[in-house]
Amino acid sequence: MELTFRVSQSLKREFAAALHEEMRSLRRDRFRCRQTAAGKGIFRVKIITASQNEARYVRLRLIRAVGSFLARHALEIRAEDFLKKGLLDNKVRENVKRRLRAARGLLESVKPEILASLNDCLSEESRIDLQGFLRFRLRRLDAFLMAVIWRALDEAMLEQEWREFISLLKQFKQRHAGSVKQIHCFPEGNGGVAICDKQGNKISVVPPADVPSGESENDDLLISALLALGAQRVVIHGHKPSAPALTILRAVFSVKECTSCSLCRKKGVQA
Repeated sequence: MELTFRVSQSLKREFAAALHEEMRSLRRDRFRCRQTAAGKGIFRVKIITASQNEARYVRLRLIRAVGSFLARHALEIRAEDFLKKGLLDNKVRENVKRRLRAARGLLESVKPEILASLNDCLSEESRIDLQGFLRFRLRRLDAFLMAVIWRALDEAMLEQEWREFISLLKQFKQRHAGSVKQIHCFPEGNGGVAICDKQGNKISVVPPADVPSGESENDDLLISALLALGAQRVVIHGHKPSAPALTILRAVFSVKECTSCSLCRKKGVQA
């Protein structure tokens, strides 16, 4: 019995290892078999069997090995067109690959369907292209695979945009770095925030008294004011920015949320 498999260049090492492990197991069971690589991701397997029953048994063993490989790597195989060099930033591409590897467990539920389709295919043919098999023989799973891939791609792109956004804010802060290294933020009676130096002396108020604004606008104005001051460390006393604003502050500055200190008592701030 001779079977030929073709896998993408990016996964040929993993496929060779999976196939080699099964061939070793077959040899321990006293089957005479040989595995060869013909280049370009093509692998040929030749196994000598004494009867049709042995041939069916060996085929099932190989189906199990190849099916397990497919269940583990189907997302990466299907995503190859998206992950080609030049289409995505290298960091985004590696991020997508990492997310797809983390999502492998999602395919355990469809592994029986993969094995059944492989069995049907190898009963008819002795040669199989794993990427083509996924696209055409397992077409009913394609919507599921693509949904996971698009989600991973969207999340990776959003993460990249976030990193670029934070990098720009840090660059802006560095350009405005001055003598004020540490800033203290205190709540104001009108819902605003007083920005003070380390002695508690008021530098500015956000928002200015003549500028009406809501909570989200106050957070934006606070971040802008802190960036313009070029502060490295921000201590927040008795004021709770929104969760998104606090995430940005922590990414750009060294942030401490104070519960009680001498400045809090001096300003009459309660935790």
